[in-house]
Amino acid sequence: MPPFESFKDAASYYATLSHEVTHWTAPAHRLGRDLSRYAKDKSERAREELIAELGSCFLCADLGIVPELEPRPDHASYLDSWLKVLADDRRAIFQAVAHAQRAVTFLHSLQPDAADEQLAAAADNSRPSVAMGVSRSVERCSLPQIEFSRPIGLRFRDGLISTINGFAC
Repeated sequence: MPPFESFKDAASYYATLSHEVTHWTAPAHRLGRDLSRYAKDKSERAREELIAELGSCFLCADLGIVPELEPRPDHASYLDSWLKVLADDRRAIFQAVAHAQRAVTFLHSLQPDAADEQLAAAADNSRPSVAMGVSRSVERCSLPQIEFSRPIGLRFRDGLISTINGFAC
């Protein structure tokens, strides 16, 4: 992940993080998307990037994050590569959406039930509110807090934190 300071705001940072977390779901021990040709095949790279971008959009919508990402030079090349894939394969958009939805569903499956959240919160009164979306482990990394428009589960939040720690700390 690029440093937080390179983003316009916290929402843009977390939108990019959600893109990367969608990539994180690919390995066989998670969802098993084959990335073996990612580095060698532009078409396969475009497909995976489209999946990650759609997954990011779905996650941001679920969490109420509305980033204001500024256009970057690589956006045009991403769009061009996606258009080539979509022009060559009429099923590509449906496959990408299905993979992105599986990734988001997998990430949501990391969330405990509401009863489990209440038990975990009661067991650790020092833990910040789930609605804040970020715990002290993120604060140690000097990353910003963001308020999500809907509460997210502890394991989902902790999964994001683990990813943040893996990329940023």
